[in-house]
Amino acid sequence: MAPQSANMRAPMRVALCQFDQIWEDAAANRARIAALVGACAEPFDWLVFPEMTLSAFTMDRAKATLTLTPEDHRFFAELARERRAWLSYGGVQDGFNELFTIDREGTLANDYAKQHLYSFAGEDQAFRAGTRQATFELEGFRVTPAICFDLRFPHLFWDAAQATDVYVVIASWPAKRAE
Repeated sequence: MAPQSANMRAPMRVALCQFDQIWEDAAANRARIAALVGACAEPFDWLVFPEMTLSAFTMDRAKATLTLTPEDHRFFAELARERRAWLSYGGVQDGFNELFTIDREGTLANDYAKQHLYSFAGEDQAFRAGTRQATFELEGFRVTPAICFDLRFPHLFWDAAQATDVYVVIASWPAKRAE
C-alpha cells in the first residue's frame, strides 16, 4: 500500500443523530440520546445532533429547561469521551441559539451563535443574534458551522469558503417542512 501524500486525509466517519425530540424535556432527551448512541455498534469520528438538541425548537425562554445547564454540557462531554468521538449539538446559552462542538476528550472546541434568527416565528424576539463566524479545525478539516435559517444567507458561506473544508448545518424543522 502506497503511503498517503501530505494532501490526503484519513477518511472521517460522520454520524447524524436525527431523533424524535421530546418537547422541552432535557432529561428525557438525554435518556433517548444515551439509548440511541448506546445501541449504535458502528464506530464514528464525529456525531452531529439537531438544533436545540435537548429541548426541540422552542422559544419559551421562561422555561428553565430551555437553557443548557452544566449537567447538559457534562452529558455530551462524557458521551464524547466514552465514544472517543467529536460531538456537535445545539442548545440555548446566554440568550443565543448555539451550536457547540466538543472534541474526543469532551473539551469545547467551538461554539457558534446563530446569526440569522427566524423572525416569521418570533425567534428574533426570544433570542439574540450571533455576530461572528466561527471556523475551527476538526482533525485536519476546517469546519464552519451554521444553524437552520442561516442557510438562507449565502454570504455566510461565500465569505468563509476559502477557509472551509466542511460546513455543518444543524436544524430542527417542523413536520410540515419534512418534504
